[in-house]
Amino acid sequence: MSQRRTVFADILSKPKEVEPDQPETTASRAKKAKMNKAVNPEYTKLTAYIPRDLHFEIKTAMAADQETDQSAYIERWLRKMLQERQSATESQRPRVTA
Repeated sequence: MSQRRTVFADILSKPKEVEPDQPETTASRAKKAKMNKAVNPEYTKLTAYIPRDLHFEIKTAMAADQETDQSAYIERWLRKMLQERQSATESQRPRVTA
């Protein structure tokens, strides 16, 4: 019997990308932004079920922030949350002194 592949297998087997030497310019970001995210290889679709009231809260926050791109809005929020989580995890690690 073969072992079933999960979506996480691709993530775990994917080599880490090397940081580019040159910082990304506004022009290069704009060029990438023009490509539809559905066909852009740098994006992947994520489907999640959330409560209706949370969906309403997200839409309300987007309207208050005058944001029209739901994907970009949620991406920023997720990155912020992950960064805060990483910072909290790093601050909880015991410091080793020699």
